[in-house]
Amino acid sequence: LSNPSPTVNAQGTLLIATDASINWLSTNQTKGTIAPHATTRIRVNAQSNNLLPGAYTSTLLFTADKNAINNPQSVNVSLTVQPRCSLIVSTNALTFTGIYGQANPNTQSLTLSASASCSGTSSWSATSSVPWLTVTPNSSQLQGVTPSTAMVAVNTTNLAANTYPGTITLTMSPTRNTQTILVQLTVQTPPPPGAPIMSVSPLNINFSVMQGQTVIAPQSMT
Repeated sequence: LSNPSPTVNAQGTLLIATDASINWLSTNQTKGTIAPHATTRIRVNAQSNNLLPGAYTSTLLFTADKNAINNPQSVNVSLTVQPRCSLIVSTNALTFTGIYGQANPNTQSLTLSASASCSGTSSWSATSSVPWLTVTPNSSQLQGVTPSTAMVAVNTTNLAANTYPGTITLTMSPTRNTQTILVQLTVQTPPPPGAPIMSVSPLNINFSVMQGQTVIAPQSMT
């Protein structure tokens, strides 16, 4: 997002180019009188309520009368809002495919980590919405930003051929930050004897890059 730089006009109102007010920056006074060789102190206040994480910039413009030299003066102000400590997961969706009456599909891994704003130790726990879906372990701890791995498994026993939805809810403590993983299980009817069967692995591919990165390493599928 690009924010126009606000200025303080003669009445002390913070304005931007579109004449819309901006409310994260304010001063305790917007005009006054200074005696010769004296100084005055102005308090500049910033507030981050209702601001998304990111960097915000603004400008305070000071003007003086009596043909003062170096008039006007601009002061650049920036506010950086850091994201809260939150849980980061490697994917928000998992897909499993099994055959009725045959072995369960292979387990899939889920990587969990804490955001850079987290410090110390954070705990997480996993809750499944359906009995055929399990996470192992279903709780653990994160040391700083060091990732942790959990294995997601499905059990197709007694499940008829159909498509089954489920969710995994991950909760982080003490921030109570939550992430939801959508899971879809497809149980297929047994194929006719001798019929060819196509198998693709993995069923989920996730790319993660830094902003501005132009080269993304390829990933392989079987």
